[in-house]
Amino acid sequence: MISRLAGFKRRAMAAAAGAALVMGASSAMAAPPSTSLIEGLMTSAGGGAAADGTYDVTFSVYEAGSGGNAVWSEGPVKVAVKGGQFSYALGTTKTIDITKLGALKSQWLGVKIGADPELARVKLHATLFALHAGAADKLTCTGCVTADQVANGSLSAAKLGFNYAGSKTKGGPASDLACTGCVGVDELKFDKDVDLGKQSLKATNITAAGTVMAQEFVGDGSKLTGLKTPAGECKTAGEVVKGINADGSLKCVKAMDPTALPKDGIDEISNGLIANQFTDEIPATATGNKVAIPDNQGTDAVWNLTFPNIGTAQEIDINVKVENTDLSTVSIYLLPPDDKKTGWVLCDPCGQKDAKKYDATFNPKNAPKEQKGAGKKIADWIGANPQGLWTLKVKDTSFCVPQAPGNAAYCDTTNAKDGWISYFSIKLKTLSNQKVAQNGDVYISGTLWGKDQGHGKPGSTLKIGSGVKLGADATCDAGNKGAIRDWNGHVQRCDGYVWTKLNGALYRYATWHSYGQWNGNWFGDNRRELFGGEYPSHWGDSNGRAYEMSSDANYMRTLFQTSRATIASHSPNAMVHARTWYMYSSTDSEHAAAYFRIYNSTDKNVSWPVYWYATSYGGWGERASITVNGANTWDGSGNYHSSQQHATTLTIPPKKISTVIFIAGSTPTSGYFRTCFLAFYNNMLNLPSGLHFVDDLDWKANGWTTDPIK
Repeated sequence: MISRLAGFKRRAMAAAAGAALVMGASSAMAAPPSTSLIEGLMTSAGGGAAADGTYDVTFSVYEAGSGGNAVWSEGPVKVAVKGGQFSYALGTTKTIDITKLGALKSQWLGVKIGADPELARVKLHATLFALHAGAADKLTCTGCVTADQVANGSLSAAKLGFNYAGSKTKGGPASDLACTGCVGVDELKFDKDVDLGKQSLKATNITAAGTVMAQEFVGDGSKLTGLKTPAGECKTAGEVVKGINADGSLKCVKAMDPTALPKDGIDEISNGLIANQFTDEIPATATGNKVAIPDNQGTDAVWNLTFPNIGTAQEIDINVKVENTDLSTVSIYLLPPDDKKTGWVLCDPCGQKDAKKYDATFNPKNAPKEQKGAGKKIADWIGANPQGLWTLKVKDTSFCVPQAPGNAAYCDTTNAKDGWISYFSIKLKTLSNQKVAQNGDVYISGTLWGKDQGHGKPGSTLKIGSGVKLGADATCDAGNKGAIRDWNGHVQRCDGYVWTKLNGALYRYATWHSYGQWNGNWFGDNRRELFGGEYPSHWGDSNGRAYEMSSDANYMRTLFQTSRATIASHSPNAMVHARTWYMYSSTDSEHAAAYFRIYNSTDKNVSWPVYWYATSYGGWGERASITVNGANTWDGSGNYHSSQQHATTLTIPPKKISTVIFIAGSTPTSGYFRTCFLAFYNNMLNLPSGLHFVDDLDWKANGWTTDPIK
């Protein structure tokens, strides 16, 4: 700057009592200088020009016209004066601190000449450069300084007074950029995805978006536009929404669509408690459980297997076992139900000459040797119903021409057998449409009825009361009391000790006559197998008694077939039979019998006191009698009428099911009338502890005593 000072007086010398500086403006320069030129007039005390010469002068700048410390000071410096005039460039020896001076509210210049006191301060005013700088200080603009006004290399990072990006490459990090609005949206263009981290993107409006992908949208969606939202309900009753079609409409299906379930899906929807998949093995049956193979005759040994209608096959295994002295001459064929001519060749030959046993299982993975018949191949039976007749044919292909005995070529073809079919079975895993399996206990709180008998009401085949477990197939014990199972085709109930017939009998009974008095013939051609193993003639005229009956279960099943006192009618007493009839001959006797099966669950003999009525005629052999397991336990040889009481004690052996039979004969009353009476009294059917009624005649093996089936 250039300043003129006036009234500048020098007081230190009498010759120079005062000095004055007059400010003058210099011409403009190309760039702001680093010094400020000051010009003035130094006068003497008398008002004339100071003497020419060089004076020591100190210049200082203050913020106020008086007081305070100098903000900046330079001197003393040598200043030349001629004719009273002088000039000096402030900042020549000491740099002017523009920052400090620019921060002052006002600037005052103080001048001190030599040792004299500092003269009165003069207020400084801005020059053109200072005005220009002041305007720039208040400048607020965008783009007012362009690259054309900035020289190359004139700016460096070290000289910038603000944070900058510092990126060396395009797209580099801007982690140290701290600004708001320093980059306009128009300048933004992303070459890659922008990851905002945990920060949110907020905008009043987003337009021209090609694809928007997000894991979730937060909000109620009430102002979303352009979206087709499914709405409404299924129009058909009983349907529910399964999904949404591509056009936004609802896809409706039946609430419980059976066609949507697989045919074996019953186990999935029942948590595995019910299933209609079974593995059944049906063995062929034959006399003696074997079929002999004709030797040297070239004819087939045939074994038929009838497979029932139990469902669709999912797996199939066919097992064949054959024994022969020489398998090299044996061939085996199998004819399925749909092929009665050719069938499958299982083996031909079936082994080496010294091989004697053949045991093979065929399935889709191990198919028969040839399957050229007109029917299905073994793999084709998967998904089909194997119901029908399966025929196994085994042939010993060796053959000889019969010669006379003694001839070297002699061979015997008369009833010659060499080996046999020892086993033939078909094992299937089936998808059944005939039955279901219950894999757990079933608890019935109400009543379970059997199939309708055609009388307009539930049948009485099966009726189970509250709380009974149905379907247990396990050992009969106290824990399984009430359980029901199918055992070899017989429905059995567990009474807590032993398996007995469902709704079975306390005892079975039968009555019979022995002689057809009008035509004079013994009934049934006097066949003992129809009358409990004893001939009718023996019952009528030869003192037939209970112990003489047969232990053959089939004989007893024939006689005691239908009549029984069931558990449902359980009473401690029983009237079994009472009848009077007109007789022509005493040979025509009548007999009544009660057949008991008693299980002793203890380890010791148990005594059973019995009280009963039984008629008898000792004179002609129509005896009353009791047998326990085939022994002649009680034999009444007298004439007993319908009022005759009998009392005895029977011994029941431990851990066995015993057979006890009571028989009443007939006795004459008066004239040609006869009477037959059998009854139990005095609560004798209340068995002692440890004894249990069992009705197992339908399946029991031969013998008076048998082990209980567990």
